[in-house]
Amino acid sequence: GTVRDALRRYKDLGRDDITALSSELWAAPVYERRLAAVVVLQSSLGVLDNSDLTRIEGFLRGARVAELGDPLAVDVVGPLIGRLDGSGRSRAGVVLERWLQDADPWLRRAALLASLHELKTGRGDWDAFRRRAASAAWDPDGVVRAAVHRVEREVGKARPDLIVG
Repeated sequence: GTVRDALRRYKDLGRDDITALSSELWAAPVYERRLAAVVVLQSSLGVLDNSDLTRIEGFLRGARVAELGDPLAVDVVGPLIGRLDGSGRSRAGVVLERWLQDADPWLRRAALLASLHELKTGRGDWDAFRRRAASAAWDPDGVVRAAVHRVEREVGKARPDLIVG
């Protein structure tokens, strides 16, 4: 609430201000500060573009817990990519494909979770998600597997017409 109040008070913050603020909040390895950085990004989606995925990638690499990484993927990366078109969306797609092949399971998890909203609303490609999930499957700690199960569960509730499992 405090972060959202501050953003309402300073509603003229531009992209550079938002990204600098989120980076400053994320810099200290303190859960509450990092959560505040996530809220800043969630609340400022309109000023972000595909070039911000590099900064978010760094946040995801440092998140190491679902409570920070999942909102970044579901509430920031997914909607950001969902509103892109043309070359911006293509470049973002290349970034997500790279994340799917990365050794960091939190990046692979984020790449899969980013499609959750579009899949639930019927705009996403379920078959493509299943292929991406299979390509990102190497997961000794279960981080990626848990994301796949979450997507299957949530999409199954919203779209029972899909064969989930």
